[in-house]
Amino acid sequence: MKKMTQLGILTASALMVAGFGASPATAANTARYTSCKTTGATGDANISGWKSMDKGIPSVQLSVYDSLSDGHHASIRLGVTYYRGGITYYPWHANNDGAGTWKMFNSYVPAGSDGITAVWVQVARYEGSTQLNLCSSPYLS
Repeated sequence: MKKMTQLGILTASALMVAGFGASPATAANTARYTSCKTTGATGDANISGWKSMDKGIPSVQLSVYDSLSDGHHASIRLGVTYYRGGITYYPWHANNDGAGTWKMFNSYVPAGSDGITAVWVQVARYEGSTQLNLCSSPYLS
C-alpha cells in the first residue's frame, strides 16, 4: 500500500511539473524511482532533482521494509556511478524496528567534480554484521 502511495505522489508531481510548462523529459528526470526485493527485505529509492551527468543529487529518500519475523534486520544503501568510472556505495541504513515495519531515510548526494551516470539501491538482510542475502535495483541513468 505504501509503495502505491509513493508512486501516486511521484506521478502526480511529474504531471504537475509537466502542467506548468516543463517538457515531459524534464518532468521524468526530476522524480525517479527504483526498488528491489530479497528474502525478508524490500527497499526503494525516490530520487528528486537529478538527471544523468548532474554532479550531485539534491534529494534521496530511501525506504526499507522488514518482511520476515526472523530476528534479522533489513538494510538499504545507495550506489552511485560516476562518468570517469568511480563507484561510491553510501553507508547501510538499518531497519531494526521488526517485521512488518518500514523505515525511511532522507539524504542527498553532495556535488562533486564528476557527473553521476547511474544510481541504484541495494537491499539486504543482516544477522548482526553478517549479510545473509542481497538484491540490487535496476540502475537509473
